[in-house]
Amino acid sequence: MEDPLVQLSAVIILGIGAQWLASAIRLPSILLLLVAGFIAGPATGLLDPKGLFGDVFAPFISLAVGIILFEGGLSLRFSELPDIRRVLLQLLTVGVLVTWVTSALAAYFILDFDPTVAALMGAILVVTGPTVLGPMLRYIRPSGPVSPILKWEGILIDPIGAILAVIVYEVVSSGALEEATLVVVMNVFYLIIGDVVIGVIGALIMVWVLKHELIPEELHNPVSLMLVVAVLNVADLFQDEGGLMAVTVMGVILANQKWITVHHIIEFKENLRTLLISTLFILLSAGLTRQHIASMHWGEAFGFVAVLIFAIRPLSVVLSTIRTTLSWRERLFLAWMAPRGIVAASVSSIFAIRLIFKGIEGADEMIPVTFLVIVVTVALYGLTAPILARVLKIAETSAQGVLFVGAQHFSRDLGKALVRQNIPVMFIDRNSDYVNGARLDGLRCYLGEVTEEGVADKLELTGIGRLLALTPSDDVNSLASLRFEEVFGRSEIYQLPTASEGEESEGPSRDTRFRGRSAFDVSLSNRGLAQRLSQGFVVKTTKLSNRYDYAMFQQTHGQKAIPLFIFSPTGQMTIVVADQPPAPKPGDTIISLAPTM
Repeated sequence: MEDPLVQLSAVIILGIGAQWLASAIRLPSILLLLVAGFIAGPATGLLDPKGLFGDVFAPFISLAVGIILFEGGLSLRFSELPDIRRVLLQLLTVGVLVTWVTSALAAYFILDFDPTVAALMGAILVVTGPTVLGPMLRYIRPSGPVSPILKWEGILIDPIGAILAVIVYEVVSSGALEEATLVVVMNVFYLIIGDVVIGVIGALIMVWVLKHELIPEELHNPVSLMLVVAVLNVADLFQDEGGLMAVTVMGVILANQKWITVHHIIEFKENLRTLLISTLFILLSAGLTRQHIASMHWGEAFGFVAVLIFAIRPLSVVLSTIRTTLSWRERLFLAWMAPRGIVAASVSSIFAIRLIFKGIEGADEMIPVTFLVIVVTVALYGLTAPILARVLKIAETSAQGVLFVGAQHFSRDLGKALVRQNIPVMFIDRNSDYVNGARLDGLRCYLGEVTEEGVADKLELTGIGRLLALTPSDDVNSLASLRFEEVFGRSEIYQLPTASEGEESEGPSRDTRFRGRSAFDVSLSNRGLAQRLSQGFVVKTTKLSNRYDYAMFQQTHGQKAIPLFIFSPTGQMTIVVADQPPAPKPGDTIISLAPTM
């Protein structure tokens, strides 16, 4: 495979294919990406990333990591900070210092690394893996402050770790104590004055050009990418790897400003992130050589990883959570969640190359040890964290709750019926009369626009895992479905059918890609629902049995009753969908829209 086109194609095919397979078998994608890279690189020699990219290999890695961290910054919301500020600050200061020092000592004594290599190794392993943590947290759904703490820590600590590695590298390269002190002071100055300010300026420029409509809509995403790349490079001129902090700050500012909507930019960056992560992990793992693997002392390396997991991370969390309100369960879970990811892999590769060029002994061992840390931590945390969360009772074992969009009478009647079945519900509506009515019924409700930017972050969604849009407007229902698709997943987004699905309509049918699943029955569009409610149909709850099964239920109501929800004897809830006829069994409970008897 010496043809560059074939090698580039193989990188994309292997990367996206591994992501697809990981999604199908519900494994962390990073594991399959690393396996695919190992097979294509050191195992078979089919890929040679350094030969393929040459001198642009390291710059490409830095550029891709910067874009990934910008996308991570877009996911952070200031509204999460009041409850986690103290813990987060201590994790990013005390936790970073403890992890760096203890990891460096472990690398020196266990791996027998040169002091320079050990100090750099400790700095690199300060980072965690936000691209790994994100999918884990979405799957586990931990309650309370744990999820935002891990999310903020994972994203902010990556540029901090990279800059710490730069400072350590420059300090050990300077030699003299006076020069080393100056290096530290100047780098901290560059971090605060240079990187942060440049990131803020980049965000303000993007807000200004979009708010004043200086670029056409079809160029919003390309121009945003251009500005991210520009900020990354300008900040790197002030401080080596400082661009990572600048683009992270830029993403955070954009995510929390109120002047423009950035939802379309977030969606574009999420897709770009998936492609870049797939590409980077294939290239970085394929860049390992058989010599790297053969020369590594596996016993010492596994011992080093064990110390990281069982001693260093717990110690860091214990010292960082002193005098906080976190429970012992939450602290224990934080201590068991520190997977390493793309930043650790990329930064170790970059600095290993620099140390090898300087002729420092053992520098080439940094890369395989870092990859071993990534593989073991991702596999161990990925497999055990969901179990630990359930044992500690800090995870939602079954998020069956429903977020109702629209709090009109019918929606509230449905919500009360679900509450009686121990299903949590939440309502959102812009009509203050409907919201007040819901609150008088004892139902949680948020007064506001479902389409407003960042609305999902303002809602208390503990126990909520589905959305049901029931407003009188098909357009609002579809917009709500699109807004919350990334929160609940496409399969758990439902809305009333459109008139064209079950009735005659003069207009074209709606594109199902841009709406939720059609709930209940094709005849129960807004028009059909209004007709039945005007005829006296009400929400009913019915328990089926062997003597009174579904056939008798239909016979009783003259085939007019429409099942809406079905509960199994164990309490598992199913929302009936229009394209799948319901088949309730004896022992099930049905919530239906039925005529009064």
